[in-house]
Amino acid sequence: MACSSTKFYTIFLFLSFALLLFSTMAVEACGKRSQTWSGPCFISENCRRQCINVEHGVDGNCKQDGLGTACFCC
Repeated sequence: MACSSTKFYTIFLFLSFALLLFSTMAVEACGKRSQTWSGPCFISENCRRQCINVEHGVDGNCKQDGLGTACFCC
């Protein structure tokens, strides 16, 4: 009985660590501020369009940046 609970605990820890690692990587990948956007960002769809069409990214959205908002591309 102790052996199966040890295996379960080990697998649980491994999966939890993998989930944490991959979720952190996804956040960092979309954290690049747009190089071509100027001014505050209010409409994420416009930011997304700018990131895809001008900066050749895959996605974009408005995020809080300091006291205002900015366009961030993935």
